[in-house]
Amino acid sequence: MTRLTLKCLLVFVLLASVGFAEKTPDIAGFRKRAEMGDVLAQYQLGWRYANGVDVPENDAEAVKWYRKAAEQWHAPAQCNLGMMYFKGEGVPKDLVQSHVWLNIAAAKGNKDASTNLYMVEPSMSPEQMAEAMVLARELFEKSAADTSIIDELRKKAGSGDAFAQEKLGMMYTRGEGAPKDFVEAVKWYRMAAEQGYAKAQERLGMMYKLGYGVSKNNAEAAKWYRKAAEQGYGYAQYFLGEMYAEGDGMLKDLVLAHVWWNISGASVTSLDVIRGAFDAKPKRNDIEKKMTPEQTAEAMKLARVLYEKIAAEIPITAELRNKAVSGDALAQYKLGLNYAIGDGVPKDTVSAVKWYLKAAEKGYAEAQYGLGLMYSGVVGVPEDLVQAHAWFNIAGATGHKDSIAKVSLTEWRMTPEQKAEAQKLAKEIWGKLPKK
Repeated sequence: MTRLTLKCLLVFVLLASVGFAEKTPDIAGFRKRAEMGDVLAQYQLGWRYANGVDVPENDAEAVKWYRKAAEQWHAPAQCNLGMMYFKGEGVPKDLVQSHVWLNIAAAKGNKDASTNLYMVEPSMSPEQMAEAMVLARELFEKSAADTSIIDELRKKAGSGDAFAQEKLGMMYTRGEGAPKDFVEAVKWYRMAAEQGYAKAQERLGMMYKLGYGVSKNNAEAAKWYRKAAEQGYGYAQYFLGEMYAEGDGMLKDLVLAHVWWNISGASVTSLDVIRGAFDAKPKRNDIEKKMTPEQTAEAMKLARVLYEKIAAEIPITAELRNKAVSGDALAQYKLGLNYAIGDGVPKDTVSAVKWYLKAAEKGYAEAQYGLGLMYSGVVGVPEDLVQAHAWFNIAGATGHKDSIAKVSLTEWRMTPEQKAEAQKLAKEIWGKLPKK
């Protein structure tokens, strides 16, 4: 059976360079070069036998030549040898050996090997994965591969450099520059985490959550996530929120899930999401639907206190706050909006009202409209149709079209007495506004 679709093939230009594209290939010449140790000839001969091109199809011969090239550190041959073991073609099926060779090829940057690893790993037991990673590490260290980058990193990590320790752990986790090895990854993450490096603490929590390189332990995962979260590390805050929402490693607590997702979402921009960052805002908004108004108000209050404690604000929000404090109406409105939707700060409707009010009292129509919305019945702010109508009425008087429409909509929900009170309040506020 022809298997021209087998991944990890070299481009045909390379094959042509040693005769593959000729009408009558010199198979004897191929074999002679391969027997003399020519790694490219070994690989190409293996490929021919695997696919029955110009020679009878023979899986055992394919494995033989792939192995010779693989042992000379030829990544495509390592990748194909790994897939032969995975499929049991030319050799007995062996998931451990399959993982070993794919892992080594992936460490050399072979993308097909990285993809194939994800296909092989779901079929393996934790014990098989652990064995394969140890074998790959030993083989990699004995090889002639260029290990200068990882050797330099290991030297720095060994001297106590927490950044290098976390980086080394990541390389072992992903199989980049070294074979994937979760036990080694955990070793280096732990060294950096115990020095207080937040990113490593989050990574160590993840390893405990997934059971990679350590026994799965949700309580330990939560412990390390919390350490990183309390240092303002957004990903750890996101995952800690998940654990509270699901009751993993701690009692299920929707309030604390909302708190951590709220704080995490505060520092995630739309550009971060495009780049692949976890955005906690949708999670926070979804969980609000399961919470009582009292729980949501409590969560917002806790998030506000905790956020200020860990000083997690992004610079643009800090700059905006400084302008708002100095009396800039536009900055006050924008800061209120940020609090209203949880952008750059945790969602906090109480703080939103505070800053909207400051801008509204300076005559800023968008802030007046925002106040009307807040008093119309959003979570965390007691509904007050008199206040809502008054602020919509004031903003509408300046020509704010959305506010004009809201006046009518709000009146449908009001008694005659409330309407009269709202109009009286609007006149009082209008008289105090700065005259343009």
